[in-house]
Amino acid sequence: MSKHRQKKHKPWLTLGLLGSFTVLSHSQTATGLELQVSENLENWSPLRFDTLEFSSDGTLIDPSKKPNKFYRLKLQAKNPEGGLASAIPLEELKTEVGTIRDLAQQFLNEFAQVEEGPEGDTGGVEGWSGVRLGNIAYPIYNPAIKGGDEPAFFEIPVIANDPTPQEYKPGPFAPNFPTEPTGRCRERGSLIVSATFETEPFPFFKTEGLPSVEILRQQAGNKDVRPVRYDPGFLVGEAPDGTAIASLGNQPFIIDPAPLAPLLEAQIESYSSEVERDREEVNEPKGENPRFFESYEQFKQHYLNDELLRKLRSLRADAAAWQWETYDPDQIHAEQIQVEETRTFAKGKTVQSVQFGVPGDPEFDNSFAYDTANGGGFLVVGRKPGGSRVTLNFEDGTSDSFIIAVVEPATERPKGLFGGGWTSWSYWYAGSWGDQKRYTQFWNDSQMCDDGPSGCGPTAWAMAYGYWDRKGARRVMGNVNWADSPLYNNNDVRAVCRKVFDDCNTWCVPFNSAAATNPWDMWKGYRWARDRGAGYSVSSRWGVPYVSWSPRNKARDGIKSNRPSVLGIGFYWHYVYAYGYRERKWKCAGVTWNTQRYFKCNMGWGGSSAQWHNGNSVYFGQNARFF
Repeated sequence: MSKHRQKKHKPWLTLGLLGSFTVLSHSQTATGLELQVSENLENWSPLRFDTLEFSSDGTLIDPSKKPNKFYRLKLQAKNPEGGLASAIPLEELKTEVGTIRDLAQQFLNEFAQVEEGPEGDTGGVEGWSGVRLGNIAYPIYNPAIKGGDEPAFFEIPVIANDPTPQEYKPGPFAPNFPTEPTGRCRERGSLIVSATFETEPFPFFKTEGLPSVEILRQQAGNKDVRPVRYDPGFLVGEAPDGTAIASLGNQPFIIDPAPLAPLLEAQIESYSSEVERDREEVNEPKGENPRFFESYEQFKQHYLNDELLRKLRSLRADAAAWQWETYDPDQIHAEQIQVEETRTFAKGKTVQSVQFGVPGDPEFDNSFAYDTANGGGFLVVGRKPGGSRVTLNFEDGTSDSFIIAVVEPATERPKGLFGGGWTSWSYWYAGSWGDQKRYTQFWNDSQMCDDGPSGCGPTAWAMAYGYWDRKGARRVMGNVNWADSPLYNNNDVRAVCRKVFDDCNTWCVPFNSAAATNPWDMWKGYRWARDRGAGYSVSSRWGVPYVSWSPRNKARDGIKSNRPSVLGIGFYWHYVYAYGYRERKWKCAGVTWNTQRYFKCNMGWGGSSAQWHNGNSVYFGQNARFF
């Protein structure tokens, strides 16, 4: 959901957009050098330096091959203490988690496998092939991390090794949502790397399009901004005085915490709904309507001080700790015992609980028997070859994780870690980007929000119906007799959004252009299909991000069954339509130590490219089909 009212945007002017370099002097002042390009000497647009080539004599060449272009160099004084988004040389970035370039390069190398993806996605090849990291990084902040004074993340552009220009095809514009031209000569997306252990190592990436920070700058009229990332669906560009002058994504709101209490207290894992024709089985709570913020400053203070958001950030940090372990092998330990051998671990300590596998993936193969009640410690007896990851939670609040591997008696016992590393990526798609609809929210609609956007919830459901209309469910959009769902918004899409808006109890507040759908109402969007006489089978789950795993697994299983999923990501502020899923496992001694997961998401932002988001942040997921 977008925070701002409708604005007019200038059309795209060049292939390479929004690039600048900052030259630091010995004084307090820095000078920004920005190369700009124009076709008419009136409208100028920034041109990224890394989209250009060097000739043999050291001069710069623009490979776009467009005639009648003019260039100029803009110099602008900046205050480094202003915290604006001047690019930082990637080589210089070292943080508490390590060298940012090394982490990013490792992830890129592991991801950049040429794999045959679904036709229509990245030219038929999924992944990053023939690409490299850019030589700069953009700092991104979060007010709850390091006091908001130091970067919490860095966004690194990914660019193609082959600079051959391609056809320029500008897309339609949608208010306050990023719209990107397709087929640019070098931009191949970006990767966000965490600069702290409080968030997952790689929360976001996309394999095409401009970096998010550059899109924020374009929205801000090509001004430098201070990027602030609050959750996967809300990124803000701040001016030097801290006001919001650009944003990507959804409008935050205040959710009623009462329905979340049983989830946070572990009384239940998630809420569920199962609906088919003539059957509606729902386990849903009753909650109050969402509340909204009257100003960006009010939202920032709420973000820092609200008890629920503080708890969600703590859960995110706990989930991140599991992922960071694989980047520090010293934290990973494996113990080997033989079949019929008996051994006690953690002697003298009172074990309060035992967890197998990792959160959301309890893996225990019964290769050993265990007991915690006899004299303290963890007593293990080997049964058969195999193994599991074990986490012992002690009475004093500490914990210990290690692998127990059971082997035949003749097997030599190595010491410490052995055989650890990532598996190759496994991936699944429910269709391709070519099947996805480029819908976005409607603005100032008298039957939804007459002074703002219509909400990401109705948009996500509309994208689902647009997809299934072309897959045989003829009654879910437009004419009931044939497939006619459009690629972009039209009145048929508006009709879906209006009905879902009412069915899902989406709320809007005219004075600050906001709309929101509570997670306990989101499942009701299926009623559009019911009332149109279509067939449907929709199984939904929702819970708490970073701790309720059923929503994530529900969406994963749906995509594996060739069914895209309406997905909720982040702190209850955004719904998307996911059609891809990718995972890999870090294994030691044949035992899974951890799993990385990403969903490929249509963000509901019109013509913008798809994005991959970390699977731990999912709070709503479904396995749905319409026919």
